[in-house]
Amino acid sequence: MEQILSQIWNNSGSVVILILSVIIIRAVFQKMPKWSVCLLWVMVAAKLVCPIQIESDFSMNPAGKFTSGMVALNQKMQNNLLDQQTLEAKNASEESQIENKATENKATENKETVISTAFSTSMLALDYKEIALIIWIAGMIVMMAYAIISYAMLKRKVRTSMKIESNIYICDEIEGPFVSGMVRPKIYLPSSLKREDREYVIKHEQMHLKRKDYLWKPLGFLILIIYWFQPMCWIAYVLFCKDIEYACDEEAIKDEQNSWRKEYCQVLLNCSMPKKYIAACPVAFGEISVKERVKSIMNYKKPSILIITFFIIICAGATACFATNQKTLKFDTSKVKVDYGQSEIYSKKEMDEAINIIYQEFSSWNVGELQSIEYSTDSENNEDNVMWLNDLREGMNVREGMNVKEEMDECIMFTSSFHTNGKAPFDENSDYPHWQWWLGRTKGGEWKLISWGY
Repeated sequence: MEQILSQIWNNSGSVVILILSVIIIRAVFQKMPKWSVCLLWVMVAAKLVCPIQIESDFSMNPAGKFTSGMVALNQKMQNNLLDQQTLEAKNASEESQIENKATENKATENKETVISTAFSTSMLALDYKEIALIIWIAGMIVMMAYAIISYAMLKRKVRTSMKIESNIYICDEIEGPFVSGMVRPKIYLPSSLKREDREYVIKHEQMHLKRKDYLWKPLGFLILIIYWFQPMCWIAYVLFCKDIEYACDEEAIKDEQNSWRKEYCQVLLNCSMPKKYIAACPVAFGEISVKERVKSIMNYKKPSILIITFFIIICAGATACFATNQKTLKFDTSKVKVDYGQSEIYSKKEMDEAINIIYQEFSSWNVGELQSIEYSTDSENNEDNVMWLNDLREGMNVREGMNVKEEMDECIMFTSSFHTNGKAPFDENSDYPHWQWWLGRTKGGEWKLISWGY
């Protein structure tokens, strides 16, 4: 559940730029057809619900999590300082059989110290994650309860409605016309609505049925329930509700004369209702931005093919730039010398997967230039090293509040050389050769970077 919350948190951050771009587009290009603006909001919804993030060379969204690379580096380097003594003790064990026993004991003590220290210093962070999870779930429950109660109250109001046509009902208990229902949507009209006004109202509501807005609006609210903590998602939902009304108005009047449009606007004003809270349903005729809609109707001109084509280009550009993420960094063999060595265990593809993880981690530090990466030997993939990495990951799980029960059964080690640019915690303008990178995995799974250093 915590991993799901983490993914949702990352999505909520990456979608902000996209929402802002849609707001700017709809404000600048007001002559564009309103149905096409609704497609932009569908693009926002797709980015929020899609588990796979599409990458693009044109993306202006940061790849990965919305956290500072140096902050992450400082935290990880602090954690790894505790692990480096274990590495040093492990390497020193090769010098003599006499020192081997003492070194192993020291390594064991250091591993226990890593886990113990991490556990004692991370309980507060763990509590914060649990609190955040509880708050998120509680917020969703409140939102869902609000939607259910609102719908139940609405159903209670229309239970005494009377059918006047195939899917059109009249009711004494409602203030304005609307469409309600997801399986068999119905049009409800207030009994106070004048007979001569019904033509205009019914046409508008039929456009909602034609466009399936009785489905889109609840689905939008469902996404809002999940992302209730993101203010930009609330703004997006409010504007989406406005735009589906604009689109229906546009669809209803596009083939009508000016006199008919004027009557339509008058009916819209007559049916306007007091401003309500954010609603999941129904799709109401005069509930949203009546004055703005009247202005839009009176100024409406059928868009030309040129305008529609231009808008399609704008949408395609917005999708490429803001609905995708930057491509994951791949190591450049023209800048980074790679030595795959000789291995009977791992293929070049498996090594490239591990090297790419190393390259991404090093790039996030922004401390210098990676010069070379070299595979160690197959002998490093042994039971002792795998056990050691599992112990280290156990400490990482405690620090990060995770609960990864699956143990790794393979490991791989690379050495690298890099030149620093002076950023802490490394020395200025210095070379760091033979820097070790240790990764582990469950056989056939994905590599996890566990430790690095000397």
